[in-house]
Amino acid sequence: MRTSALAAAAAALLFAAACTPASQPIGAPVGEAQLTDDAIVAIDGYVLPIRRTLPAEGPPRAVILALHGYNDYAHAFFHPARYWAQHGIATYAYDQRGFGRTQQLGIWAGGPTLRHDLRTAIGLLRQAYPDIPLYVLGESMGGAVVISTLADRYQAPEVDGVILVAPATWGRQILSGPEATLLWLTRNLVPGMEFGGQGLGIVPTDNWEIMRRMRADRHVLPWSRADTLEGVVNVMTEAFDRAPDLPSPTILLYGDNEQVLSEDSIDALLEELQEGRHVIANYPDGYHMLLRDLNAEIVWADIAAWIDDPAAPLPSGADKRKRGDEEAEDEGTEEAEAP
Repeated sequence: MRTSALAAAAAALLFAAACTPASQPIGAPVGEAQLTDDAIVAIDGYVLPIRRTLPAEGPPRAVILALHGYNDYAHAFFHPARYWAQHGIATYAYDQRGFGRTQQLGIWAGGPTLRHDLRTAIGLLRQAYPDIPLYVLGESMGGAVVISTLADRYQAPEVDGVILVAPATWGRQILSGPEATLLWLTRNLVPGMEFGGQGLGIVPTDNWEIMRRMRADRHVLPWSRADTLEGVVNVMTEAFDRAPDLPSPTILLYGDNEQVLSEDSIDALLEELQEGRHVIANYPDGYHMLLRDLNAEIVWADIAAWIDDPAAPLPSGADKRKRGDEEAEDEGTEEAEAP
């Protein structure tokens, strides 16, 4: 009888633990934030590993601060950063809390904490490069963090430009009723349940070598907790709400073969933005991972050119296209298939 009672108590504790969402918000201050050669140290002592790529000679003519997407980390910018360095642009990319090489991998930090970290990083780079233009780049989920930070009417730090690569704004405004219900149920009943992304038939890029390397990279998470997924939706929701207040200059870049974000979420975001204030670039051969696609160098070059002159036409002409223009079909664009 006693054994049965202990077993029941243990089961109840395990169930309670499974039903408790986990988080790792910013802690109490322990000192000043710091920028080192390989990390940003936040005011609570939390270490955000960085990858910095500098021009070989002389000071940079511009600095890009880059935020990676969901379950990814700073290595996502390895190749574009090397290209930009050859064109005099320095790139700093850090692992956001709960991702990559940080602590408590897979545990959601919360939108306020992610935005605080971004404001900290911007402030530190402003101190390090006081007279050099600073551009903030956000890819996918990183784009949502960037939008919700820099379109904040009350505490947005000043930057010289915003670069959004397939920004994720698939918030609650766009979720269907069943999707919203399922999200609520999993978060409240089984927040610690882990979900994998394989088997969904989604093609994020046509660069299969990059995908192979990502699958073998222990710093790229192959699973997601239910409570973390809800946290991402919350950030995307905030980003969508704040998007009309995005500062200029801003450039948004999308691929016509986007399969990670819903078309509804992209269309809704573009409708929310004030027409004519921002550059919208559409790539007929592009996928969600525009910066790592087979034709990624076209996108890298456009970003470098836009930094030189945000008002000038892009070298690729992507800013003259509308999403899904028939001319893309005439060029024989084909969807990539998994090997």
